[in-house]
Amino acid sequence: MIASARTIPARPLKPSYDVIVVGAGSGGAAVTRRLVEAGAEVLLIEAGPAGIGIAEIDDPAQWVPLGRGAYDWGYDYAPTPHVNGRAIGIPRGKVLGGSSAINAMMWYRGHRRDYDAWEDAGAKGWSFADCLPYFRRCEDWQDGASEWRGAGGPLRIERAAEMHPVAQALIDGAAELGIPVIDDPNGPDNEGAAPANFNIAGGRRWSAVQGYLLPILDHPRLT
Repeated sequence: MIASARTIPARPLKPSYDVIVVGAGSGGAAVTRRLVEAGAEVLLIEAGPAGIGIAEIDDPAQWVPLGRGAYDWGYDYAPTPHVNGRAIGIPRGKVLGGSSAINAMMWYRGHRRDYDAWEDAGAKGWSFADCLPYFRRCEDWQDGASEWRGAGGPLRIERAAEMHPVAQALIDGAAELGIPVIDDPNGPDNEGAAPANFNIAGGRRWSAVQGYLLPILDHPRLT
């Protein structure tokens, strides 16, 4: 059974909209927020429930059972001999916030060489230097703004409040093997072992819903 701790404002459909956004996941939520702020009339369509204020979504410790649960589409990869013919699950969120509402909440950027390779292949404007301002814009990093990190953005990013002994042992083991230990995997260099960054605020999941949709949920231009 799917319960919801908050209902979405009930508004009648309008005769027309400037934009219809299909899917209220990480991308759809951000696009909707930007469009509403720009003055557009927006219809946001989501197949799943609201899921706002639901304990198993909000509690970071309960993320594992969310896969294959009521808020997951239940997709599988096609069986392949590379994994002994097994069908591996692909958790995809069927709820406001999409997969940001059911994932492990880890926050990592890709390696800068990946973005630079896109530009080298012809995707002008997609180098790491081009993307970095947008990475910073969306962040609200707990240590504040820097050359590499953003503050005041819609997505709260924090370190784990406490390092699990197993995680600390892994980092210590990496150091013994000569693997660099870095403080921030989203800083100037992300090659090495580091404590994770998380989409968590005050011990609660901070999904695209909290970051992008809740501030505009009651806006008259959003249906």
